[in-house]
Amino acid sequence: DYNKAIRLNPKQASCYYWKGDVYFKFKKYKEAILEYDKAIQLSANYELAYLERGRAKSFLSKNKEALSDFNKAIEIKGVKVHETYYRRARLKDKMGQPIDSVLADLNSAIKLNDQMINAYEERVRLNFEKENYAFVVKDYKHLQKINPNNPYNYTGMAYTLLMMKDTISAIEMSKRALELFPKDPLSYCSRGTILSEINSKKYESQILDNYNKSIELNSEYGETYYYRAKFKYKMGDKTGACQDMTKAKELSYNQATKEEVKIYCK
Repeated sequence: DYNKAIRLNPKQASCYYWKGDVYFKFKKYKEAILEYDKAIQLSANYELAYLERGRAKSFLSKNKEALSDFNKAIEIKGVKVHETYYRRARLKDKMGQPIDSVLADLNSAIKLNDQMINAYEERVRLNFEKENYAFVVKDYKHLQKINPNNPYNYTGMAYTLLMMKDTISAIEMSKRALELFPKDPLSYCSRGTILSEINSKKYESQILDNYNKSIELNSEYGETYYYRAKFKYKMGDKTGACQDMTKAKELSYNQATKEEVKIYCK
């Protein structure tokens, strides 16, 4: 009971911090901020209070105030500075700040803690946007070591290799994903899409087989219906393409827009 602890020791900053943490967990961000304020008033260099207050303000879209808190937490250079660099990177990205500035913070976070899966994943996303594919592949290799049970670390790397025009390695990596995750619909969908992008007749039956297997494993996986629609359309099966694109839209797959359905269902 943090209220009791505060009554017994009203000048103990950590009591207010932990009370704020309880509010934060229940998404009561305004109440959490008030408790973090009290903790900081009692302990001006309370790193965790600045970090968590910054997070709470970010959830309330008080982005400039959140950024100020993150800056202060980093300035203190406490035990969670790597986490603060990551949080500041996410906030900068949300605020539309330059990608290089966001990447700089992610680099700092990873340099301090090379086990930060979420920081690597964000760096992968941003470097992919910048078409820095060699950096993306390097990060996927590390992610495969520290988070080997995530299929996306293999399917994402396969697609990145394809973007680098290394089709042989892309095919091998997508095959590796299927070997490691034989019941994962994403892995089959990804392999079907990679083989489709290569645009070779010898893969046509494999492409459809992979899409079909993905849907067999998860009939609610909208992404597979979307890409199977595109493949069927290319192969001249316009009825099948329309059905699949409509299904992808019904399943709320974000790329299956009304405009796409109109195109595929003419």
